[in-house]
Amino acid sequence: MYELINCQVTRLLETVDRRSDLDPYIWMLRELRNLDVSRHQEFQQKYCSYWALNGAGLGQRFRGAYFSLLEQSKCSPGRLSIEDITRTLYEIPINAKEAKALQFSFASKLAHMIDPSLPVYDRMVETFYFLPRSYSGTPERKLTNLLRSHRFLVAEFDRILKEGLLSPAVSEARRRFQLPADYSDQKIIDTLIWKFVPFLEKGGIRDGSIQYS
Repeated sequence: MYELINCQVTRLLETVDRRSDLDPYIWMLRELRNLDVSRHQEFQQKYCSYWALNGAGLGQRFRGAYFSLLEQSKCSPGRLSIEDITRTLYEIPINAKEAKALQFSFASKLAHMIDPSLPVYDRMVETFYFLPRSYSGTPERKLTNLLRSHRFLVAEFDRILKEGLLSPAVSEARRRFQLPADYSDQKIIDTLIWKFVPFLEKGGIRDGSIQYS
């Protein structure tokens, strides 16, 4: 699959919209350290739009707690693990009915903003790596399985970078968009996967645009 991404990188990068896919992230990454994100409305609006918190059915109480946790975490990087973040967010009701849910993907996005070398966990990486999309049992059991999947992602992204499996695609993305140094290689890999999975789902293999070899 990595070789397919390398071979199709030009086509994939043509689907990247700088104004929506890159610039908001770069702005947030830089302003995170300068703003009180628990209070700054522009930051929160950009964040919710970019990371898809909008439309997730999360109430204002949850969002307020989420950005307070992000603000707290940036002052103590490394002290809050993705497990800590997920557990903390789980205790915040997501709506007026006091419902609770494991918001693991949003927890991974918060952790990534603090440490951009951490992979984001979402449907795209689940699809790309054929990871389980649902887990039965208690929230504790579900969290155990999600953490296992995320540890796999961390190890796999490290392997990709150490062995240069996506070096041509990563280098081309940096060259094409003149990405700053703080736009991590891990985030570029995430971006490539985000563009590759929809390409396949829209029939890229069936119509011959992509061929296994």
